Amino acid sequence: MPIPAECPGCHKRFKANDKLVGKKVKCPQCGGVIEIRSPTPVPVPAPSLAGLVEGAATTTAPGEKPRKTCPACGSALAGAAVLCIDCGFDLRTGQKVEVGPSSAAAPVDDEEKVPRRRKKRRRERSGELSQGMAFLWGCVMASFGASIGILIWWAVAYFTWTEWAVIALVLGALSGTGMQIGYAHD
Repeated sequence: MPIPAECPGCHKRFKANDKLVGKKVKCPQCGGVIEIRSPTPVPVPAPSLAGLVEGAATTTAPGEKPRKTCPACGSALAGAAVLCIDCGFDLRTGQKVEVGPSSAAAPVDDEEKVPRRRKKRRRERSGELSQGMAFLWGCVMASFGASIGILIWWAVAYFTWTEWAVIALVLGALSGTGMQIGYAHD
């Protein structure tokens, strides 16, 4: 059952998995750390004396689902619940469920480290450059392309004694092509 949560930084509202209760997760919008808390139980109204008189037929309000309480911790459960989200008591077996750490409930620090390690290993295997090195290599290749364009411009101006504006466009295209080749990203 999803649990409503709100980021204290950007006030983005979203629904978190109930397995994340008590864990810290990252906000999908701003990246801030949010602690997922269990929802506050809906207060059940105190029984009135009218319900005792003449054996009242129902103990819940019309349209409201009947509520149960957890035998282990006493917290309110939904009518069809078979597992207490507060203590982990399983109503079918009568035992508390022990859950080990899952990958979805990993601490924020471990979530950030694992993808970086995988990405680094993938780059090393494929020979892909890091983003900073790819940018520098792109700048070198752009300079090389621009140098070729400058040489063409100089040769045309020197041998024809005229300057053509279209060569400036070719110079820009060569520089941009050099950056695209050097950066090697689509």
